[in-house]
Amino acid sequence: MLAYMKRSSAVTDWEALARMVKALPTARLSVVHGAHHDVLNDRQHRSVAAEIVSFLETLGNELVPVITVESSAW
Repeated sequence: MLAYMKRSSAVTDWEALARMVKALPTARLSVVHGAHHDVLNDRQHRSVAAEIVSFLETLGNELVPVITVESSAW
């Protein structure tokens, strides 16, 4: 399961969602910073789509991410 939300959602209980995701073995909670309600139609839609693809690739690769960041200066 992949859950998306903005951190300051007035609709979703953040703590409850985080607990649910931690209890599920293949779940991932992704936070979209600066998003509005509809993250797939917001300005971050390409990043959201990339996260969905990454999640599905990881599921198909025995939960091993296809790409990991080894080092970053930012």
